[in-house]
Formats: sequence, C-alpha cells, structure tokens
Amino acid sequence: MTQEIVDHNIKTRENISDKRIGWIDLVRVTSALLVVVAHVGSSYSHALPGTIPNSYWLFSNFLDTFCRCAVPMFLMVSGYLLLSKKKSLWHGYFNRLLKIGIPLLVWSIIYFYVRWWEPTGQTVDNKYQGGFYDALRNILLGNEEHLWFSYAILSLYLVAPIFHSYLKSASRKNKTYFLILCGFICFVWPIISVLLKKLFDVDKVNFNFFLVNSSIGYFVVGYFLGHLTVKTRTFLLCLVSFFAIALAVTWGGLMLSSSSLFPQVENRRISLVYYYNLRIPLALLLFVVIKYVGEMQFYHQSKLSTAISRFAGFSFGIYIVHILVMHILGDGVLGFSFNQYTFDPWFSIPLVSLAVCFVSASMVWLLRRIPLVRWILP
Repeated sequence: MTQEIVDHNIKTRENISDKRIGWIDLVRVTSALLVVVAHVGSSYSHALPGTIPNSYWLFSNFLDTFCRCAVPMFLMVSGYLLLSKKKSLWHGYFNRLLKIGIPLLVWSIIYFYVRWWEPTGQTVDNKYQGGFYDALRNILLGNEEHLWFSYAILSLYLVAPIFHSYLKSASRKNKTYFLILCGFICFVWPIISVLLKKLFDVDKVNFNFFLVNSSIGYFVVGYFLGHLTVKTRTFLLCLVSFFAIALAVTWGGLMLSSSSLFPQVENRRISLVYYYNLRIPLALLLFVVIKYVGEMQFYHQSKLSTAISRFAGFSFGIYIVHILVMHILGDGVLGFSFNQYTFDPWFSIPLVSLAVCFVSASMVWLLRRIPLVRWILP
C-alpha cells in the first residue's frame, strides 16, 4: 500500500478544484456528519466507565472512533485540493485566507455572546463583562473549542505554497522520508513519550518536534492518498482493518479507563494518548474506503451522489453553526428540548445528529442568500 501511496496516479493531476469530484463530496459530507455526532454524543463518550451503563458507554465510544476521523479527513481533502493545483497557490491566496479568517472572527464573537448569556438573560461567567474587548480576548484564547479547525486550516493555508513547491520538485525518496517522519512524530513518538514518562517517573519528556505536527501530516498525506488508485483488494483490507481497530479501540478504552493499575487522572491521560494516536490510522483507512466508494460507477449513477454533491457545499457551514443549532434545539430556546437525553442514546444520538445537520444546512442556505452575510458562511 505504501508503494501505491508514493507512486500516486499522475493521470489525475489536473486542476481539480474547478469541478466537483464525487468522492471529495462524500468525504466532506461524512466528515460534517461525524463532527455533529461527536458533539451530540460527547456527554456519553467522555463519561468515565461506571458512571453510565456499559452498553451506553460502548455504543457512544464506538461511534466516537468514527467521529475522530472527521477533522483529519477535512484536512486531507484540503491538502489534496490545494497541493494538487497546477497553478501557483499565490493566485487567489488572499481570498482563501479571508474565506477562513472572516468566518473565524465573526463566529467567535457570535459564540462568545451566545455562551455569555443564559436563556434567562443572566451572565454565565462574572469575570467577563460581555464587552467587545472580552470578545476579542476570547478569540485570542481560542475558547470556542470547535472552531480550532479554522485556526488549524488558516495556518495550513499560510504554509501551503511552501509544500506546493516542495511536492513539485522533491524526489520520490525525499517524499517517502517525509511520510515516514510524519508517521513517527505523530503516531509513534507520543506513545513512546508516555512510556518513557512512566518508566523514568518524569512529568514530561522535553523533546518535541515543533516543525511537524498531525495537522501538517494530514494535510500532506491527503495529497498522496487523494491520488491513490484504490483497488478492490486495498478497499477490503482497509475496511476490515478499520472496523477491527475501531472495535479494539472501543473495548481497549473501556478496559484502560476502568483499570485499577493507575490513578484515575493518570488513566484519563493515558486513555487520551491511546485514543488520539489510534485515530491516525483510522482516519487514513476511512479516507481510502470513502474514496473507493465515491469512485464506484454505481455511486456516480445514483441519486444519492447528486444529493450528496449538493449537500457537500454546506459542509463547512454546518461545521461552524451546528453548535449554535444544538444550543437552540437542546436548551429549550424554542420552547421544547431535543437533545441526547431525549431518548436512550441508541436512538437520541443518531436522531438528534441528523436533525442538527438538517437544521444547520437549512440555516446556512438561508443566510447565504443574504448579501454580505454569505462572507461569514463560505
């Protein structure tokens, strides 16, 4: 498979951003849905085992293994689209930055005031006075957690011209080295550092790779995987491997989090490293699986393909507004509550997630029809 990744399909290297590509739309819609599912079910998936029934914990955390692939796949698609361009990335560079920067600024302020006021009109946190200064301070702190993706993608847009030039001129050996380096730093080293901290009884291993992180890794790997010609054998191997790892991660997380070998805080820290590092192969495998399905003939000829392509244009907007929609539906703003606690999580998580996606897409569609407002929902 490594050989296939490195020897990507040259025939598809065209100006791909000028037309819609079925598998990219499928990745975007899947990622948007998974982000919503992650936030709807977070109160269950983040609960410590024993505080909720094990069946609820296993179900929500199995879903969560899928959801952890969402943002990495968004990054991979962005890397594929940008780094595959034939033209220089300096063309339209400023507009791309504004397309991310303006929504980040405006929605950070909107969410600041939404969180600052409770439905009763009382302030949530007295240390903030709710002024514009505090709203800007909130942006600098990055307190709107789900908007961290915008910070990440904005920083990647800034360095994209460098990687665009690198991938055009670098040798095959150099590209292979970069992929191996990213894999080691983002996947292997965090696990080694946790083991070293435990072995030598230190708070941290002060040896960091500042110039390479998982966001850059996903961004560049998306370029290679996007050009990969996925054969049926590769698809089946990736599909089986994904579900095997997902099941192992879910069950292993239950065992690790409830283990009596370590203090509870230590368990939580180890569990986070365990989850966040194993999402790397999961994201890559799921990306390849979706790419294969999106390139199949029957998918292109189905009505589902047309519907998903239309819906894909709302994916980034859904990512931005879905937390607001969850607040409106779940906190009784409309006079009723529809959230993850309405039914058992087996039903409430998927139903609420679909409702939030539909309402979010509708909101994005309506707001985009208003002049100037479309700038805050690209």
